[in-house]
Amino acid sequence: MTLAWRPDAHGWRAFCGEEQQGIVRVVPYRGQWAWIVDMLPGDIEPQLVGRATFADVEDAKAEAQRQVKEWPTPIEGARRV
Repeated sequence: MTLAWRPDAHGWRAFCGEEQQGIVRVVPYRGQWAWIVDMLPGDIEPQLVGRATFADVEDAKAEAQRQVKEWPTPIEGARRV
């Protein structure tokens, strides 16, 4: 499944999960782009974030998409927060 990205006030967002209950964000961070996956917003379930940042927003979106596909296992370079 390909995420349907939309611009928002913080960068880019897409809904994810079997019931579209999760949210994926790609946000500017120190002049580059970072991603955050929160499969259960408002819950105590940890978010997954990438440790790397990307100069190109499309690269960050692709890495976030890869994390969604591998959920709940963190991909290489991701961590729970």
